[in-house]
Amino acid sequence: GAEKIVETIRLMEKGQAKKISQNETEARSYRSVPASFAKERVLGVLQERAVLKSFGGASLAIREMVAENPTILFRKGCETDYPNTFGLRIDADEFHPETFPDFMKVLEKYKKAVTIFFNAASFESAKDCVADCAKRGFDIQSHSYYHTSYSDYPNNRMNYDKAEVFFKNFGIQVSGFAVPTGRFNAGLLKVLEDKGCRYSSDFSYDYLAPPSYPAQHGRFSEVLQIPVFPISPELFFEAGHFNDGAINHYYAAAVDEMERCGIPAFVYGHTSFYKNAPGILDAVCDYALNQKKLEPITMTAFDRAWRTRCWRAQKRKLELPREEFLGKKTSRGFVKEIKFQVKRAFDFETITPLEDLRASAAKKFLLRAFRGQNKILNRGNKSAGYGYGQGA
Repeated sequence: GAEKIVETIRLMEKGQAKKISQNETEARSYRSVPASFAKERVLGVLQERAVLKSFGGASLAIREMVAENPTILFRKGCETDYPNTFGLRIDADEFHPETFPDFMKVLEKYKKAVTIFFNAASFESAKDCVADCAKRGFDIQSHSYYHTSYSDYPNNRMNYDKAEVFFKNFGIQVSGFAVPTGRFNAGLLKVLEDKGCRYSSDFSYDYLAPPSYPAQHGRFSEVLQIPVFPISPELFFEAGHFNDGAINHYYAAAVDEMERCGIPAFVYGHTSFYKNAPGILDAVCDYALNQKKLEPITMTAFDRAWRTRCWRAQKRKLELPREEFLGKKTSRGFVKEIKFQVKRAFDFETITPLEDLRASAAKKFLLRAFRGQNKILNRGNKSAGYGYGQGA
């Protein structure tokens, strides 16, 4: 293109340039981001604009916290030039010795498409599992140390740094990150930039869309966002849906939808205690890679390919996914919503030890008091681990 511009200018200087009318029937259309929408996207990072949405339709109704306005809403109609790829993002939130081997059998089978984001604190007592994955050549990335996230820079930095030390003990230099509890914000993005992180995958910022670079403070970040399909198998189980056939059909339809819409097909799941989950992941990987013949790719490999644009593929136009996959805004109810927003504003969580928190003495005192009250309220309730969706 640069050479053609120079060539054309020289022809114009000599008066030899040929004037050809543009054929509008063959012209390509590129949409600019409306100014109001661009401003909203920037504020969306700063103000955590994730909302609760329902997915799956009437028969498989589930809920999850996702970006209020995924970028596919304004990128519809734009052209894409990457091949049909498939990747599996695994958030290793928990270690369960009774189910982890079953997950590993599935992940080993589709290793070329798998990226594992380990939550470091959860695997302190199972370091041999992390070492084994590294020895096998898995793409290993960070899911922070404590399975939580914060609204400010200091605590997000503390959480990232502790995880970084954990991975370095295995000789692992991470370049990707997935934020726990779906809470992408300006403080976290600043941490990722300062640490030289290459990419992140957070559906509270974006989902079901091609990658993009978040914008804030009048500039674009260099940390690439790689969106995923934001529904994990555990969401179905927590909602009481245990029909594996119906769930497998939904995932197959989601892969078809992503291919139809020109979106890279990335799905995700967890290393949970649910015995059905490995089979669901096996089925969706088999469908995408063996039946549809999509190209397997890890998130780290996709990041490299996206930046270098080293692929060649037929151009397509982005389409908008159907509502059962894109989701529809819903509500927790007035009282639950108030409680949720108060907890978010106060950074209330019960996972981080108070001595590790970067907070004032007054805030630590309040957190200690609220945590004690929370234990009293939840006494006798059966714990199900961290939980997997923000829709509960």
